[in-house]
Order: sequence, then C-alpha cells, then structure tokens
Amino acid sequence: MILLGFKPDGVAFTAVLTACRHGGLVRDGMELFGKMKMDYGVEPEMDHYHCMVDLLAKCGHVTEAETVISNMPFPPNVITWRSFLEGCKTHGAAMDQAVGHL
Repeated sequence: MILLGFKPDGVAFTAVLTACRHGGLVRDGMELFGKMKMDYGVEPEMDHYHCMVDLLAKCGHVTEAETVISNMPFPPNVITWRSFLEGCKTHGAAMDQAVGHL
C-alpha cells in the first residue's frame, strides 16, 4: 500500500495486525502498532489493542500483553481478557497475574 502511495487507515491496520497475529509475527506487529499513530496519524482503537494482546499472549509474551492492557486508553473488554487468559493458560503463566487486573 505504502509503496503505491496509499496511506493506511484503521481498517488496513486491523487487517495487517490480524495477519501478524495469525502468523505469530510479534516483532512486525509491535513495530506496526507503534507506527500507527506516530507515522500515519491513526489512533489505535479497541480492535487494534485486542490484536496486540492476542498476538503477544499467543506467542508467550504474557508480560508484554499485560503491559498493553494496562496502557490501553479504555477498559479492556471480555474478548481482550479471554485472549490474555488463554495465553496465560497455554504458556503456563501464573493466573494470579491475570486475576490481579480483573
């Protein structure tokens, strides 16, 4: 998109972050998430934050997922908590880490 001169919007970022999530591309997802606002002026929405929590938790980066949840500008929803808890379960993270936020 960028090479063709198109500026990505929120929908494009949701699609790319979802692809990163399904591909386990943590570094790429984190980089793109960071560039959303700084480079493209796109304010991350709940879907973008959920993609990041799910990506990090699924790949075993539970502490980083917890940080994303803590820094969200709005309360996490049920879908976000479910992704986080599934990551904790899959990767053996302490559930009290998750329960402390509920």
